[in-house]
Amino acid sequence: MRNVSNGFSALEMLFESLLHCRQAPKPPLPTSSYLNGCAYAQVSALYSMLDPLRSTSLTKLSSIHEGQASPSITPGGSSTEAPPTALKLVPIAPESFQRYTRHRTINKRDADYVIPPLCRSFSRVSLSHWNAERHPEGGLYFVHTEHRIFTDAYLHDPAPFAQITSAIAQLLARAEVQQLFMTDSSAIDLVLDLMTESLDNNECGYYFVDHLARIIFWLDAFNMGALHNWTQVPGIASPTHAKMCLEIEYWAHCDYFPTAMPVSPQVVGELHDAIMYGIGDAMSSLKSTQQFPIERLFRMPTVTKEMVCEPVPGTAESTGFKMNPGSVAVFARFMQHFALDRFYNFHGEKTARLSNDKSVYGSIPQRSQTLTWLSALLLFNVPLRYLQTLQVVNTDQLINYASWQRFITTLHTEWLDFVLYGTLILNTNVGFFVGASQWTFHSGTSRELRINLLRRHIHYPR
Repeated sequence: MRNVSNGFSALEMLFESLLHCRQAPKPPLPTSSYLNGCAYAQVSALYSMLDPLRSTSLTKLSSIHEGQASPSITPGGSSTEAPPTALKLVPIAPESFQRYTRHRTINKRDADYVIPPLCRSFSRVSLSHWNAERHPEGGLYFVHTEHRIFTDAYLHDPAPFAQITSAIAQLLARAEVQQLFMTDSSAIDLVLDLMTESLDNNECGYYFVDHLARIIFWLDAFNMGALHNWTQVPGIASPTHAKMCLEIEYWAHCDYFPTAMPVSPQVVGELHDAIMYGIGDAMSSLKSTQQFPIERLFRMPTVTKEMVCEPVPGTAESTGFKMNPGSVAVFARFMQHFALDRFYNFHGEKTARLSNDKSVYGSIPQRSQTLTWLSALLLFNVPLRYLQTLQVVNTDQLINYASWQRFITTLHTEWLDFVLYGTLILNTNVGFFVGASQWTFHSGTSRELRINLLRRHIHYPR
């Protein structure tokens, strides 16, 4: 009787699967005979998130095909299989991405790795809907083949794969995300970052990227106070200034995922123009707000001229260019530095900083520095002069590299002069001490000689 009931259950499941398969067919999955157990479970999990009905049918058909026990059905008609756990989606920024703080380890032991005869392929097992990419710095990340989704989670492990897939399903179920991917799918990125790489992880960080506007954005409200750069610049009230802070995060994203950034000769021209102006401004003004030292600016064109945008055949002229990932990563870092400079100096704002010794906050009352004034009186006003120079160098608590370098050079020159003067005085003093000691020695010797002669004359009279 148990075999008969199992047969009827199998027929019912097969009939349900055929009904579901009539709706919106998806690309065919490889059968379980071509995948090992882990890979097949991962592929099934992906389809379970994106299309629960089709995945249920796939699991049932697979269990019948392989002779496994089919899922038990409760009297109410629902399966006893546990649904995937929903993750808490947390809005994050690229600066909070855990690529450099996530600590992964392996066992330190001798490994025996035997290469089969005639083996010439050393690629990993491919994941359905995912491509593995290697950052020029060495990091591994994954890119979704259908949507522009990026993650650092190691998807070859079942737990991160299931968690990332669950997060994707939760986001794609929202109408605003569907609208984004339908209208601007080629210019919108989605980045996912698991908070912890553990089986009991229940949080996943996310952010979206708009390449046309060069910003990041979220589905939830985001407090800009969570960004480090925002906390370093008080008084931001303009939306255009806030956008500059988001542009810094955008270039950080392009550095993390160089294959995501669209390139063109116009974008490369922007970097070249920024470098040329930085060189000219640093050469022609001692109060330039340029943060890069002029020596580094002179070397930048040598690097940027090697960043070649190659046209891609069969694509539009505005988007049909590509650049090697290493060049894209370096390009994004340079652009991030210039965006940081614009943000800190209020570029395009009413109170833009045009000189490195001018504060955008006006005169700030200084605390009483009695000890400094007393020491200035005793040391011929030298401490007060140094204090004023340091206040100019540290305008608005932003240390300008060029001003700081000039200050340190001046100090170094003064210290060399002091050492030279001290050496001359020391040599003079040593000369005096040596002369005095020689005079004392000779005078003492002559006196002792006279005393000895006198004693000899007394004890041995002639």
